[in-house]
Amino acid sequence: MVTEERCLPLRRRGRSKGALNKTTRRFNEALLTAAEQAGYHYGEDGLVSYLQYHALNNPVPFFSLLAKVLPLQLTGEGGEAVKTISRVEIVPVISKDMKPEGDMKPEGNVKSEGDVKPQGSEA
Repeated sequence: MVTEERCLPLRRRGRSKGALNKTTRRFNEALLTAAEQAGYHYGEDGLVSYLQYHALNNPVPFFSLLAKVLPLQLTGEGGEAVKTISRVEIVPVISKDMKPEGDMKPEGNVKSEGDVKPQGSEA
């Protein structure tokens, strides 16, 4: 069976799915060219320098744009799912101010109990 698309004359078929029209394509090219030329004011890499500048100085809109550009689905080698390995370790961290557990004596200018005078005595 012949589809309707094949029956239409060439002029009436339109763009293929996902193709940009001329105006959108020209605008995207002009936008990239302008960003590249502006980037040379911030560094030697053109568009990369421009994007680095805005990543540092305007992070919210930059990362919003970045989220739209990144692929929605990641695939591993050969189109398979990405393998993830996760490991969480909880490790105690000893502060520099603390002594090892066996020595519970406080450090610094802290007075011991024998140095404290009872209230009301005037010795």
